[in-house]
Amino acid sequence: LNVCKNCGATKEDSERNYFEMRQQEEEKKRKKEEKKESCQKNIPQNTPKKKPLLRRVLLILGIFAAIIFGMMSCLAPKIKNVTIDDLDWERTIDIEEVVTHNESDWSLPDDARLQYTKSEIQSYKDVLDHYETVTETKTRSVIDHYEEKSSYVDLGNGYFEEQTESVPVYTEETYTEDVEKPVYRKEPVYATKYYYEIDKWTVVDTAKSSGNDQNPSWPEPKLKDGQRTGAEEEHYFVTATYEKKKGKTETGRYEMDFSQWKELKKGEKIELKIDAAGFAEINQK
Repeated sequence: LNVCKNCGATKEDSERNYFEMRQQEEEKKRKKEEKKESCQKNIPQNTPKKKPLLRRVLLILGIFAAIIFGMMSCLAPKIKNVTIDDLDWERTIDIEEVVTHNESDWSLPDDARLQYTKSEIQSYKDVLDHYETVTETKTRSVIDHYEEKSSYVDLGNGYFEEQTESVPVYTEETYTEDVEKPVYRKEPVYATKYYYEIDKWTVVDTAKSSGNDQNPSWPEPKLKDGQRTGAEEEHYFVTATYEKKKGKTETGRYEMDFSQWKELKKGEKIELKIDAAGFAEINQK
């Protein structure tokens, strides 16, 4: 028979529908492949893949730790086996005399000579300007439901009575609320500023003595009329050579306390502990 019993279609119609369906399926498949190729062309080939968050955090922490370790290594004192090449010292004494200075302040010193005053801004204060409405997000505890809680009461006769009560269970609820908040402006505060002359002991010169030996002495300042001696300073240095990698040597000049410096001798081999500021001390083993 050339006719389908179920749908009544002829064999010719059935064959035509079958081939049309195959053609439609092939067309859909072809369009799907074209769309996929088009999407792949639009994706940059060199787009890097995003690293997982944990890996990036660990990388940042590792870099931070390396920086901290490097800083600590640079600042930590270095132990060096050195040969003492030279020892030198210097001592200074400041020479002071009274000098007139022009200064200003919000109060006048007792020994100052007033020149003039001015009203100037000394500081700023917050002054209420207006209020503005701000919407804030807040949370509050609200009853979510009740739970039955049982307890037992001793009746005193060897028996217990069960009692049940409803206990509220709370949950956090988020809500918004309009709040009036003050807005302030900065307002200058004026005060009287004093401009004046004042005489002060001022360093005008420095007497210095130095030497390449271990017999330090203080300089003898030559003072003029109206002058006096001021602060005193003393510094003691050691020049030493130490061996670096590959047989190379390096020379450095380091400051030391007098108590240790005076015990050193030229040509002596000794172990020094040297900090990042260039201050050295004998390494006590």
